[in-house]
Amino acid sequence: MRTAGALATTPPELRPLLELCATSPRRVAWKDDDELRRLARTLLDEPMPS
Repeated sequence: MRTAGALATTPPELRPLLELCATSPRRVAWKDDDELRRLARTLLDEPMPS
């Protein structure tokens, strides 16, 4: 997730996975679900590449 955050823009193909991570009500394979959700929301807020 942090690697994706290092990109200039979020690739469109990552958006479905990011949306799942940001909105999943259950735990995902991560040591800190809140951090994962925050990172996913941050990446979703970035503009789409043109």
